[in-house]
Amino acid sequence: AEKGASRWIDSRNWAYDFARDLPAGVRCTFTLRADLHSLSGSTFSDHPRFSFDTGGPSIVNSDPWDGQTEIYEDQAFILTLDAEPDESSILQNAGFSVGGMPGRIDARIVTGADREALAKRFKRSLAGKIFVILQAKQNFPNGAEVRLVWGKGIRTRCGIATAADQVLKFKTRKAFEAAFRC
Repeated sequence: AEKGASRWIDSRNWAYDFARDLPAGVRCTFTLRADLHSLSGSTFSDHPRFSFDTGGPSIVNSDPWDGQTEIYEDQAFILTLDAEPDESSILQNAGFSVGGMPGRIDARIVTGADREALAKRFKRSLAGKIFVILQAKQNFPNGAEVRLVWGKGIRTRCGIATAADQVLKFKTRKAFEAAFRC
């Protein structure tokens, strides 16, 4: 249903220019007409269809931002996305990798009153945007390198999945210390 215009680039290559940049989660299929044939009369029955998709939802922006140090041990991550995600696929494929800890820490999606409070606090930057708020199911250790892994296989609501991991890197704040001398 996406509008655009087709044209021949040269004698062998055909192109379709979409009227707009396609968002994530779009699948396109081009089907050749059954009566199409070359100038010599050959048919194209061995390549009757061509399909592609624009991929699954990816992170466009995050708060805290990628590379930030001094995040909290129980940090919530507000992720602005380029398409509506299937939440069950987020829970299956997103998580956290923490330096010095074996295995992955699962993520939970922040919902309800906590989501509303954060959305209200960041309403200017989130206005009209698709977003999800993730938090690890356990606290991070102090001074640790943390990687938020938006994993391969996260799907849009129409079922198109990401093809590769997207990784954002962070570091937790150091443990609080206090000292005094007499």
